[in-house]
Amino acid sequence: MARASYDDTTYIETRDLSLATHEGPVYQHVDLAFPRGRLAAIVGRSGSGRSALLLTLAGRMRGWSGWVRVAGYDPVTQNRLLRDRTSLALVDDLVTLEPRLTVAESITERSLIDAVPLAKAGTRFEAACAALQVEFPRSAEVRQLTALDYTRLAVALATMRPAEVVFLDSAHRGLDEEECAVLMAGLEALVAAGTFVVVTVLESSKLPSGTSIHRLPKPEPSAAAATAVAN
Repeated sequence: MARASYDDTTYIETRDLSLATHEGPVYQHVDLAFPRGRLAAIVGRSGSGRSALLLTLAGRMRGWSGWVRVAGYDPVTQNRLLRDRTSLALVDDLVTLEPRLTVAESITERSLIDAVPLAKAGTRFEAACAALQVEFPRSAEVRQLTALDYTRLAVALATMRPAEVVFLDSAHRGLDEEECAVLMAGLEALVAAGTFVVVTVLESSKLPSGTSIHRLPKPEPSAAAATAVAN
């Protein structure tokens, strides 16, 4: 969705943010500043720590060092508030959709998990679907969806809690160039409507013009898989 102007107020910021395990660094010395009015993206190859950085920004990673502010929240002193006000759509191997559920059952399940009344959750879901330009038959099973619709469903479900920020890992996964463009246009529309979105991708070519990008190099030595607790 095109916008006449951007709100460039810094919304997510880190300084010298690092994470390491006993096997080595996961990501190192990350300084980023994502403005409020733009789709935000972390770009990095496999092993660069993209997922771990995403979880750190969402308040769901431990053991990091440095300084972080997300939507004004300090993840050290306000971790519960940050977790309550952020939402994970998809995160590799940690947050996925249950393939055997229908769309309707997925909405009910997520509303229960997030303790949101079903009617209110449904209203938020529909608003997100409108921005994402997609309609889902309630009887469709998640496993029947295309990769694009699976991702859009995950994003729409993530908006049902009163989240200020939605995180989507590996946004490009399973999508061709045209499908990726459709997804990104929908995510931009969500941002324009007031829900900040942070994605991770392998290449910046997957992103629309105007995206706020942080490129994440692969640490030396090779990054270790970090242990995270997500919800």
